[in-house]
Amino acid sequence: MMVLAHRLAGLGHDVTLVVPANDAQAARALGLRVVVLPFDGRSEIHRGHMLELLRAGKNVAFFREGMQRERERSVVTGDLLVAACAGAELLVAPPLLEDVAVCIAEANRQRVAFVLPMPMWSNSTYPSFFFATRRLPAWLNRLTFALTELGARGILPSINELRARLGLAAVRQRPAVSFRRAAPPAFYWLPTLVTPPPPEFGDNHHFTGYWSVPSEVRRALGEATPPPALRDFLDAGPAPLFVSFGSMPVLDEAVLAVVDRVAERRGLRVVLGRGWSPAPLPSSGRVLIVEDVDHDWLLPRCAAAVHHGGASTTGAVLRAGIPQVVASVFADQPFWGRRVRELGVGETLRFQRLSAARLGRALDGALSEPVAARAAALGAELRAAPDGAAVTARIIDGRGASFPIPGSPPRS
Repeated sequence: MMVLAHRLAGLGHDVTLVVPANDAQAARALGLRVVVLPFDGRSEIHRGHMLELLRAGKNVAFFREGMQRERERSVVTGDLLVAACAGAELLVAPPLLEDVAVCIAEANRQRVAFVLPMPMWSNSTYPSFFFATRRLPAWLNRLTFALTELGARGILPSINELRARLGLAAVRQRPAVSFRRAAPPAFYWLPTLVTPPPPEFGDNHHFTGYWSVPSEVRRALGEATPPPALRDFLDAGPAPLFVSFGSMPVLDEAVLAVVDRVAERRGLRVVLGRGWSPAPLPSSGRVLIVEDVDHDWLLPRCAAAVHHGGASTTGAVLRAGIPQVVASVFADQPFWGRRVRELGVGETLRFQRLSAARLGRALDGALSEPVAARAAALGAELRAAPDGAAVTARIIDGRGASFPIPGSPPRS
């Protein structure tokens, strides 16, 4: 969202960026107007049972506890978002804020667009990530989304409280789901090479290609200059294995021991991205621990990657043209692991079943010559494509006035 805000500002738009507290410093460094929500994503996951549920891959229980947290702060968050959106012509919402954005836009006669990491609206090609990650019949794919919506009804009390404060009538279905009948624009930071659009998606669904991070945003994120220790490590030997679980704080000494054992047996060095994992991890001669680093710079210098399967991390590895092993933790990550395997550019396993034997077998498959060749070829195609964030910004710039308003009659 920071990349898109930066692109829109570059086209002359007056942009307000709403972020959680852990992103506030980087967002402000972009020189945009910033509204900070009252929670910190990095620390939130360590409250209660969240980390335990995350490590166990228990999607439904994790999101149920998350919804309870949202209910506790919904009034404060809702009021901040209402104030942040005042006077805006267009609200651009990520998945977790779809319903709030639609309610605010309905009350103030504003237009809404959505930014999504994967096909998250009912379709016949892909299942809802809550229920399945393997190929299913078309009717069963659609059913998984219906079941997902039944589970999401728990947020309706908070939504209707917000609607009451906005002077709107209560609803019995999520407002964002009802609004889909008006064909609002949805932008996916995905290329069709990686995720072909479902056939029933209309021209309001834009698969723009992967979004690249401009140098100005890299500086704001503190990633503009690679650490000297990392440069020295890369120069001292063959291309290493990159391992990171990103925003999944699951790295501990046991996981590091598994990675170290697999790497030692194959004569591999390792660059390990600590991500959001809080515990200090010891570096060794074979393993270098790094903090946040520019994936676009680092990954092409690596032999392969092992990661959690976040949508953006998967995309960064695909663009780099190196093979990968997705050790998925939860949510949409098994979906991306499956796509990596189907594309023939890597292997996948569940983090909950991680062992030296399983990771070793997956890595051997990923490093095989046919897989490495397919990864390199796909990476070259993806790097040659236009920047998806720039494409998205241009579409919004050119069509903003034609986007629908919630509560208006659907387009004919």
